[in-house]
Amino acid sequence: MSGYSRDRNILWKRKEIYIPVERFSGLQLQAIVSGGQTYTALLQISPDSALAQLGKTTTTSYTIPGRTFGINLASLGTGARIVREIEALAMTGMLMTTDGDDVQHVMMLPSDLDRNHTMGVRVHWTSAAAAVGSRTLLWRVRFLPVTAGTTALILPATALDTAIAAQAPAGTSSVIERTGRGIINASTLAAARTHIAWRVEAQTITSFTENKYLLGLEIDYVPRMTQTRYDQERLVDAPPVQNNFLDNVS
Repeated sequence: MSGYSRDRNILWKRKEIYIPVERFSGLQLQAIVSGGQTYTALLQISPDSALAQLGKTTTTSYTIPGRTFGINLASLGTGARIVREIEALAMTGMLMTTDGDDVQHVMMLPSDLDRNHTMGVRVHWTSAAAAVGSRTLLWRVRFLPVTAGTTALILPATALDTAIAAQAPAGTSSVIERTGRGIINASTLAAARTHIAWRVEAQTITSFTENKYLLGLEIDYVPRMTQTRYDQERLVDAPPVQNNFLDNVS
């Protein structure tokens, strides 16, 4: 009996993977152009007689305006959104301000992913909104199935089979919001696919004036824990661990 036949007789609990936005691969370090710390230097001139060279006679100190220094962690995608502190909470998220702001990520598919089941996708986010009103935020997640050694990386453009619905904020500032579940249908990701690229976009921001932050992406899937023939061919150098209990389940 095949490995998958053994596996499907067990009702596996879905696994969840959470990817914080700070861990997305579509980020880069860039020079700070706003929101950084401005430094000011104080120049003391003594004695007062030296001021004559500057055309001054009554002032003994000058403030020299500084410039902004440092770097930001920013998206390479639309809007070049930056990762910054969330409302003085000593935690960070990606500030999303405009329709279409997005960020990308590429990852290896879980080795225990059962491709015969759906994959779920949710966006985690928060905002400074202290009321609901007419505020809503529609997140769009697109993906690109990748086969190592074959597929060229491009901007992910494939829509989820079930899109994530627009969501209103909780009405309390800095609450962690978790969207409804988007879905990639069963058998969409072929056995040869080794990686998946994601594109997370703040597609439509409605009536929000407060700051909105992307926190991360959640993925859920059904694991396939026993070995199949495909695994035997793919993992020649990494044989599976024998588990007598699973092998004896029919």
